[in-house]
Amino acid sequence: MARIHNLVELLKQAPDEVFVQPHNVHDPDAIASSFALQQLLAALGVEAVIVYEDDIEKANSLSMLSAFGIDMRLASSVHTLGAEDWTVLVDVQKENSNVTNLVTDEVACIDHHQYNGPKGYRFEDVRPGIGSCSAIIAEYYQEAAVEPSSNVATALLYGILMDTFTKVRAGAYVEERGEARIEA
Repeated sequence: MARIHNLVELLKQAPDEVFVQPHNVHDPDAIASSFALQQLLAALGVEAVIVYEDDIEKANSLSMLSAFGIDMRLASSVHTLGAEDWTVLVDVQKENSNVTNLVTDEVACIDHHQYNGPKGYRFEDVRPGIGSCSAIIAEYYQEAAVEPSSNVATALLYGILMDTFTKVRAGAYVEERGEARIEA
């Protein structure tokens, strides 16, 4: 069974609300993957609200919210957040310094950073070999055979590009300077 279907089946058992929480730095990959996951979950029958902590200060992140109509809510303004609610952590893992531990139960984690060990999630998809969390969520759309909206697709592409741009530039830099050629 596809990963996304496992996540959906889990979240349908939530005793109360479902939230999606990115890390506190709010970069394009974290925002895009949270937004795309929220929209995919909705298409598959699970309503979720994106919550965050700390101010969103990056100009490109603020532009994304406006351009794509992304509704992210400051966790402290969501008065229904409680211990019976479930949260999916996106682009971050429990106990990282860049995530606020909310009063909810963090039941799932989707991340592309180095694995920090088991944290008791009921669903976990941590793949450090993937360049961005947006790429993982894009794969979920393929697995579910759900066509992303234009806004979701563009946000995912932007998230992928922003998180992998440094790697692409670094690769181009060393390729220009490399003398050895690999023969197939």
